[in-house]
Amino acid sequence: MKNPQQQNQNRNQDKKENQNQNANANKRRFNRFNHNRQPKSLKRTLQNKGLDLLVVFIALVLALGVWQSIEKYQEIKREEDYKQLILADLNKDLEEIKKNGDNIRKDYETVIQFVQQFASGSALNDSLASVIVSALSIDQFNGNSGAFQAFQAGETFANSSIAFQRAAEVYYHRYQTLVRFEDNYNEFSQSMNAYFSPYCNYTLKRITNKVVLEKEETKNNLLLIASYLETGIEAYEEALKDGQKLKSLLTD
Repeated sequence: MKNPQQQNQNRNQDKKENQNQNANANKRRFNRFNHNRQPKSLKRTLQNKGLDLLVVFIALVLALGVWQSIEKYQEIKREEDYKQLILADLNKDLEEIKKNGDNIRKDYETVIQFVQQFASGSALNDSLASVIVSALSIDQFNGNSGAFQAFQAGETFANSSIAFQRAAEVYYHRYQTLVRFEDNYNEFSQSMNAYFSPYCNYTLKRITNKVVLEKEETKNNLLLIASYLETGIEAYEEALKDGQKLKSLLTD
């Protein structure tokens, strides 16, 4: 039989072992808790950072879209501003084209009328001089394409309709047609001047030698003048038509 002292020692030892076991168990539970908790905390952190990156990405996309919209608006605004300048130039052109075209038509009608009188023998002597002076001095087309050329130098009509771009191309190409007519007519006028000047006083608009009224070559040269003037009428009519078409697209 164990003595009381030994029993107390045994009980103390058992109690200490139980305490150690409980401490070890608590430690294991704590470690398991921390082990399970750490990945969850890391996962949540990654999720939060991913969300932050997504927000930043969306903000950048929106900012880029706004910037592109502003750039597009400014580009369209520049085009519209230039179109207003082009319209102002075009109105000047149309006024000049109509005036020059009307004057050429009047010269043509005057020449044709004199040819008819010449053929019937009813032409007045000095009227030929007036016809020649008027017919050989046509108005020159100046053109007002400054705004169009300035815009073309650094921009394009990318935001404009195909119809407008085509109309602008066709109309401004008419400049070349008018210049070609003027060059040809001026060259032709020199030969006509060489023929008529010995018989006419251009300053007084009088015939100085009536022989010119009897020559068949006079009638032929007058018909040549009428033919050249008719070419000019057609050139100005086409330019006027194309200019009015361009204007309608600018004002729509």
